[in-house]
Amino acid sequence: MASGIPSSIIFFVKLLVVVLLLGGAFFYISTNHKEELDKFYLKVDSWGFTSVGKAEIERKAAIDALADEGVLFPQREALVNKTVFLGATAKMVTLALGKPVAEPTTNASGQQIWVYYFNDYDRPTFLYFENRNNVWILSKAEKSSR
Repeated sequence: MASGIPSSIIFFVKLLVVVLLLGGAFFYISTNHKEELDKFYLKVDSWGFTSVGKAEIERKAAIDALADEGVLFPQREALVNKTVFLGATAKMVTLALGKPVAEPTTNASGQQIWVYYFNDYDRPTFLYFENRNNVWILSKAEKSSR
């Protein structure tokens, strides 16, 4: 109390400044760097404390449930790793990659075309699905040249 201000008040003010700085930093990161923050949450939140972690747990559980539909372990493992393969159903692709960036379109051959952007590439990836017995099956994938 050499300066006339009690040490408990000085401690409280310092603590308040630290909390405000951390809160401001978190707000900045969460609004301006959401994708990076979500990637961080995916790495550290294996219990589902965040909405990102909870969604990932639910995604993996839905992929595991595909075993009941006869989907083999190597295929389920690829989906967990966000990889798709020819012959995957539209449901499997959605579980692996999420929804396409736009509503699927249909070409003259009757194929559905889904569009995705990966790894910050400005060129889209097109996934083509064919309707086989009322199930949309991935039949082709290509990267745009534009």
